[in-house]
Amino acid sequence: MELKSNLKNFKINTVKIKSIKKIGIIKAHNLSVKKNKNFLLSNGVLTHNTDSAFSALRNVVEKYSQTSRFICTCNYISKIPDAIQSRMQSYKFERVSKEYIEKYCSDILKIENIKFDKDSLLFVIDSLYPDIRKVINCLQKSSLTGELKVNKDISLSIEKTLVDLTSNLVYAVKNKDSMNINKNLKKVLDLLNENDDVIDYRSVYQELFFKGDILIQAKVIINKYSNSHNQCLVPKMHFIGMIFDIIQTIQEYYKALRGK
Repeated sequence: MELKSNLKNFKINTVKIKSIKKIGIIKAHNLSVKKNKNFLLSNGVLTHNTDSAFSALRNVVEKYSQTSRFICTCNYISKIPDAIQSRMQSYKFERVSKEYIEKYCSDILKIENIKFDKDSLLFVIDSLYPDIRKVINCLQKSSLTGELKVNKDISLSIEKTLVDLTSNLVYAVKNKDSMNINKNLKKVLDLLNENDDVIDYRSVYQELFFKGDILIQAKVIINKYSNSHNQCLVPKMHFIGMIFDIIQTIQEYYKALRGK
């Protein structure tokens, strides 16, 4: 069963921690009782597990299901084995609206006494949406002086640029536009060589797959490379392999159509 959340009914209160005081070392006790359930939260760990780890998780869930409740989050439920899915109830959350993110970030900036203008804030949100973590990280890096200063002449998101370049490359191949194929391919390779150590490839695969105007032939290949990303030796070469695989597949597809 899938349920959609309505975040408009929720209010997030932000408080500052003034100090942290060490109280010494104390003995840990098992507080699991049948009357009061313990809750264990796991954020995103499910899609990065091995078969043996999934087996261990299933054993833990079965052993402590009477005294504990397990809350696990993931982006792709299809990657979770049936043995784990059958022991849990699934819920689907919609993307948070840009209006909600704007208010949330605006409240943070005000609490931290950061001077900002609405246009700069919206520019950051539009560039990095829907990744709230990246939005907040960008705001933090751009406000070290106590004022939000965003350099709009450069791309805020390397991943977003990579997604756009790859998408342009796909359509250049479809239209047999040799000039733009070489142009976009060179830009992709340069971007990978310059920023390989900071690129979040997982988010790039995700954004490419869910991009509304991407060709279905490309989506099939993107999905394949996304699923094997965790096992690849060099992420940059893995991504380049996907690019050339997409080019070859699209060229062969339209060549076959013309042959008919």
